[in-house]
Amino acid sequence: MLSFYLAVLNTSEERDRITYLYDKYHQLLLKFAVKILGDNGAAEDAVHDTFIAAIESDRKILMQEEVNFRNWSVTVVKRKCFDILRRQKRLGYAAQLDMDAVSELTSDDVPLDIQIANREDYERLVDCIAELEPLNRQILEMKYMHELSFDEICAKLNMTFPQVNGRLTRTREKIKKMFGKKEG
Repeated sequence: MLSFYLAVLNTSEERDRITYLYDKYHQLLLKFAVKILGDNGAAEDAVHDTFIAAIESDRKILMQEEVNFRNWSVTVVKRKCFDILRRQKRLGYAAQLDMDAVSELTSDDVPLDIQIANREDYERLVDCIAELEPLNRQILEMKYMHELSFDEICAKLNMTFPQVNGRLTRTREKIKKMFGKKEG
């Protein structure tokens, strides 16, 4: 796979950098992805997509400090894994996602500072969602957890598109504000 990445890069500096990052982080990212997905093929896809995202980022990600790349790549591969799980319909509600299990799986593979930040962010987000009005929480779950279209949400809740869209927009803004307050 490394030869594919090298072929799309223009400068020897970029090729040297991706070779170094691939050699250093490929195994770590692959182990992490396998533990989340339980499937080597899907895990390879997640890691591949992560390196492609780094290359497509106008090379900014490739050239930043190593600790920043490590943090960025772990976060991206985790999100790619969750995207795969969502597509496979193995991930139902976020509340069902056992963060202890994810932390347990990643404790040897991911630096402690990243584990703590991810767990704290998750807990703050769950707290914010729990404080929402029931209807707003339901719309949020239908859109992002069940991946329903606006038409499907409108039909299930007997609401119009502007009502659902407005509530969803206000709910996202409210979560952003609440999340920021809980951070400080």
